[in-house]
Order: sequence, then C-alpha cells, then structure tokens
Amino acid sequence: MKGQLRQINKKGVSIMVGYVLLVVIAVSISVLVYNFLKVYVPKEKPECSKEVSLIIQEAECIISSGKSYFSLTVLNKGLFNIDAMYIRLGNETRKVRQLVNDETKNSSYSVYLPKGYLLPGQEFRSPLYYDVTWITNNKEGEYILEVQPGIFSEGELAICEQYVTIKKVTCLAS
Repeated sequence: MKGQLRQINKKGVSIMVGYVLLVVIAVSISVLVYNFLKVYVPKEKPECSKEVSLIIQEAECIISSGKSYFSLTVLNKGLFNIDAMYIRLGNETRKVRQLVNDETKNSSYSVYLPKGYLLPGQEFRSPLYYDVTWITNNKEGEYILEVQPGIFSEGELAICEQYVTIKKVTCLAS
C-alpha cells in the first residue's frame, strides 16, 4: 500500500514539472519574440506641426567671373521656430532639385540655421552667397527654388515634407 502511495505522489510531481517547463518555455519564446519585434518594427517618425510656414521674400542668382552665386531671404510666417532649411535649386525640367546648402559641397554650408533657429515673424537672409555653379553650369535661365523647413520635435529633426515653398528664380550674368 505504501508503495502505491509513493507512486501516485511521483505521478503528481511529474505532471507539475511538465506544467512548469511548459510555462517557462512559453515565457522564453514570448521574450524572444518581443525583443525581435522591438528591433525590427520602425519607431515613430518625428512630425512637423500644421502651423509651419516659410515664405521666400527674395531670391537672387548671379553669374559672374565663371561662377554662379545664389542668395535668398526667407520669412517665418508660422507659429513655431524653424531650426533647419533645405534649400534646393534646379532646372524647370527636373523633378528632383539639387541641395544648395550641402555640407559635402562646402564646409561653411549647413541645413541648420546659423543662429540656431528662426523665430515666428523673423526674417532670414543668407549670410553668404551660395556657390551654385555645379547646378547652373553658368547658364542663364529660369530655375526652380525650393525651401523646405525642418523643426526639432522630441529631440529629432522633423523634415516638413508637406510645407515646401517653391519659387521661380532667373539666373542672370552680371
């Protein structure tokens, strides 16, 4: 009789060990799946506010001494500080314009504003003439200017894709 009781108790213990192992395996798999998804699911992209607005007040393109130079004045008509500007220029026939303030073309250029930001109602005049010879090839004519604002949102730069300001600019020889 005692032998039968010991055998019954052992059966109960082995069933419990089976359940514990099953729970441990399930939790381990769920932790692995969570960590895998955390790495591969894209994080939320910073977004621009709806009250972002830049206006191109003046743009000038001059061809002189075998080089093309470009300057502009922009006004922040929105309700937020503008932290960066992507200035693009290109032929009317091109859909994709070249980045004018490209740091790889000239180390003194930057998409970030020199004073750090542009306050609402404040005007930005480019502190230097951008060399755009590589875009215009010293050819007079009509070019399309695009200015795209960027603001810092949650510590990251949010590029305002829906708020691109476009203007025609004529490059003339002086």
